[in-house]
Amino acid sequence: MFLNVAFVVAFALCAHADIATLQHGIPHLTSKNFTQFVNSNVELVFVLFYAPWCGHSKMWLPKFERAVEVMNSNSVPAYSVDCVEETSLYWEHKIKGYPTTIAFLRGEPMIFEGENEINPLLLFAQRLSTPAVKATTDLEAFTSSTVTDTQAAAVLTTSNTTLLKHFDTACKKLPQESFPCASRLDHSLAPSSSLLQVYRNYEHEEAVVEATGTWLHTSSSIVSFISSRAAYPRLIPFKARYEDMMFAKREGYNIHVLIAINSKAGPNADASLAAARAVTSQEEFVGKCIFAHVDGSDTDSYVTNILEDVQIEVEEMPTVMLIQSAQTEVKFFRLPQIFTGVLDEQIFSHWLRDFFTSKLTPSRVSRMPVSSE
Repeated sequence: MFLNVAFVVAFALCAHADIATLQHGIPHLTSKNFTQFVNSNVELVFVLFYAPWCGHSKMWLPKFERAVEVMNSNSVPAYSVDCVEETSLYWEHKIKGYPTTIAFLRGEPMIFEGENEINPLLLFAQRLSTPAVKATTDLEAFTSSTVTDTQAAAVLTTSNTTLLKHFDTACKKLPQESFPCASRLDHSLAPSSSLLQVYRNYEHEEAVVEATGTWLHTSSSIVSFISSRAAYPRLIPFKARYEDMMFAKREGYNIHVLIAINSKAGPNADASLAAARAVTSQEEFVGKCIFAHVDGSDTDSYVTNILEDVQIEVEEMPTVMLIQSAQTEVKFFRLPQIFTGVLDEQIFSHWLRDFFTSKLTPSRVSRMPVSSE
């Protein structure tokens, strides 16, 4: 593990070193010995994939070598792969450009995407060397201090120490400032009874989503579960403070479903909102789109502007508008008004299934302006 004081001192010494005085090279790996040094039994290792002819590789290599000295002093090994000689490793690790620096955390690759400079690489190494999961015995205290209107938290309860490592790896793949993670070691549980919980509290929506089973025993499945349940709430209140959550440009989230309900409709409004929550909680729609509900009686300009943009009148509520965005156009799909007063859960669900099986025709298409640049 990186010790903060030693880390800073070592980096300061390294930053002032003369490149010419560094005589030793970085050990090379080949297809024959790669798995000997890079595998699930090695906590953390860095590998530089480069091409000898590449100018960017030539510039990065001496800086990488200096960073490696600091990493080695903290028991983090580093190696290099000549992709011209080792084409099989080039293809196996899907190298798209030179140089590419990959950290293997317990055998799982994590690409360094920062600037090719010493300090960013060492900070990346320090983050991967620092536990991402906080051990806790007081679940209520942890969730009350971390779960907010815009932040979820994940807690793993298990007796399986191997699963705890997978959980730590998964949490390091998530933005830690957005997904606080904790673990509880419970030796009374059987390994198959491990429990992963995602806690959310988005305004009026409070939920604890749970998962059990052996499928959680890979970091990728853990990341998938947490991301799909915590990256966005199932039903976001359409308000300015949630704009980043609603319109963040993330792959797979170019579909927004806007559910418009007039809260002044009394019991009908409550029943419509309950139907909307029931539909958005269905597993078949998780991770496919972002659901937001807007109160038609809200006079805030942020709300009135969106209702005007999507052409929804208060008198038409409750209603649903699905908005599918692409680079050149935006398609609008409107739920047919075949119910009266209260949003119909079954009609809404069936309509969404029809959309995701390409059975719907857009009610309106808006072309995006083409940039002249």
